[in-house]
Amino acid sequence: MSIDHPRRRATDHRQVVALPGDEPWRCGTEMIGAVLEAVDGPIGEVADLVMEEETCAVTGLVVGTEENAVLVPLAAVARIDWPQRRMYVSMTREEILRSLQTKL
Repeated sequence: MSIDHPRRRATDHRQVVALPGDEPWRCGTEMIGAVLEAVDGPIGEVADLVMEEETCAVTGLVVGTEENAVLVPLAAVARIDWPQRRMYVSMTREEILRSLQTKL
């Protein structure tokens, strides 16, 4: 599977996050509504995507929590369970909520 995008900038050296068994994303709407899980429990649901304007590459997730929204970089996602619609990060809920809070 080739994950290179013809319009991806030559200076973009970010490593693509792809784990064995992960299926490629077919549509951004598959991510909307997925539950983001920390090591100690759920954080919230993916409410929106952050995309790079030039290439339309997804770079982050806007996750709605009980109180506000957090911006989670896509690189923070460690694993995705597509059938269960869950995304896992290797951080605690407190770490994410404390370090990634943003006002939207």
